Amino acid sequence: MLYCVITFVLIEVIAHIVVAMRTPQDAQAPQDERERLIEREAIRVAHYVFVVGVLRAVSSMIHLGANVFAMAYHVLLAFVAAEVVNAAARIVYHRRGF
Repeated sequence: MLYCVITFVLIEVIAHIVVAMRTPQDAQAPQDERERLIEREAIRVAHYVFVVGVLRAVSSMIHLGANVFAMAYHVLLAFVAAEVVNAAARIVYHRRGF
């Protein structure tokens, strides 16, 4: 699990560096109202995915008799899925012209 978390953090850091290097003037620009709205809506969608994933982890512990490590992996999976949904929602909202 530690390797998974470290890999996830490294991917996020590298992606941010690549994006900032490709368009440095955009990296320094403040967010406008549309970008803040897109960020808020994407986080809202990702929040629901995370909550459902955590509830699934807890229910697997209760109903299936899973151990603590299985629940921890389910919570980590919920976090990763929520971040993927967050990024995908931002892309969709930007492309749609939200």
